[in-house]
Amino acid sequence: MSRLLTNNSGKVLVDDGNALAVSGYVRMYVPSTRYQGYIDTTGKWVGSSDSYTIKIQVTKGVSYRMRWTTTSSSLVGTIFRWGFTDSTTAPNSQQLDSWVRTTPQDTSSATATATKKYIIIQFSASYAAGLLSNGRFILEASI
Repeated sequence: MSRLLTNNSGKVLVDDGNALAVSGYVRMYVPSTRYQGYIDTTGKWVGSSDSYTIKIQVTKGVSYRMRWTTTSSSLVGTIFRWGFTDSTTAPNSQQLDSWVRTTPQDTSSATATATKKYIIIQFSASYAAGLLSNGRFILEASI
């Protein structure tokens, strides 16, 4: 009996036991574990009790797409920043690689290729938990 599996983009992954070449993006789980820090104007991940960042393990060389399902500032705030690090510690003024500071309103979708082991993403602190639990922010990895 043939078996057909697809990813959440409708792309075929396996057909009759044989892996197929696919392309596109697959949605990743985005943890809501809060790191109290922000990405400053020089690209450093700095500790601050009133800020909200998350850290997600990624694979170097893989492209990741970040996108918003809404960009209403009343729902997601106005902070959207990211960068990469190899550090396993919490924010301690470490320099991030390939960092970006923007807003959901200016950047509703972005693609970044991982240069380190972790991506650090900063959101507006008062909106972060809600936007993560409501799926307003989506992170996808290329396949």
